[in-house]
Amino acid sequence: PFNEVDNLVLSEIAYTKLDGIVPGPEHLLKRINIKDASDLFFATHSMSELAPDNNGATANAPNVLKEAAASRRFGKTKIFSYVNHIDVDSKVQFSAMSFILPDHSIYVAYRGTDHTIVGWQEDFNMSYLDATPGQKQAADYLNRIAKFTLRPIHVGGHSKGGNFAVYAAAFSSNRSMKKIRDVWSNDGPGFNHSIAD
Repeated sequence: PFNEVDNLVLSEIAYTKLDGIVPGPEHLLKRINIKDASDLFFATHSMSELAPDNNGATANAPNVLKEAAASRRFGKTKIFSYVNHIDVDSKVQFSAMSFILPDHSIYVAYRGTDHTIVGWQEDFNMSYLDATPGQKQAADYLNRIAKFTLRPIHVGGHSKGGNFAVYAAAFSSNRSMKKIRDVWSNDGPGFNHSIAD
């Protein structure tokens, strides 16, 4: 069954920039096999090109995608509803993707902080705002996925993505909450007192 290691693998894959490869949320019925996504990604990105970015939490994401695509456990996994939204004016860095797993459940994965200044600005804003635009987008994203499916949903992410996962689950609609099986915050920051209360 789905477990903490699966959660970590998918949280790491969420750091892979799959713009133009995975269909966006406006095409909820369109999915791409994880192997095809990996093949398309590496058809336009070489390992030497990725090497300068190979530091921090995001370093191994493309490699994890490639290994997962070749594995028996994740080989039939499909990816859909990819979002990568960065807005300098509203100081939001929000990225998410969803996976349909072999057991037919869905894993909603939120990306943590990337290497943009906006991403770090949002991290600092989380320390004093009740909710950042990214957290609100995370809840909206989860509600959209839950409204679209009858499948059970796992929610998770790493770092800021873990915070987004908890926020989204806590502030999702009642309909969404009934479908959530578990929430995974992998080294995610906490919340200010008003949200925690």
